[in-house]
Amino acid sequence: MVEAEFASFSDDAKWFYENFEAIQKKYSGKFVAVLKENENRLIEAESSFEMLLKKLKKKGIDPAKTFIEFVHKKGARIILY
Repeated sequence: MVEAEFASFSDDAKWFYENFEAIQKKYSGKFVAVLKENENRLIEAESSFEMLLKKLKKKGIDPAKTFIEFVHKKGARIILY
């Protein structure tokens, strides 16, 4: 079961990054949750991480098993130190 959940999570992450430009145009500056349902991807987005978690839980979706990422605005620079 854990292996299947990890494979699904990995597939969602791969799909997210393969489609990042389109996702960035639509969801820039938001937290995005991606979950495969049948052959479609469910995308939920909110400006606040906490609001996204509430939205997922309200729909009965476990955030711990959902790929969630922040979509930075185009041209944003991230400084790691």
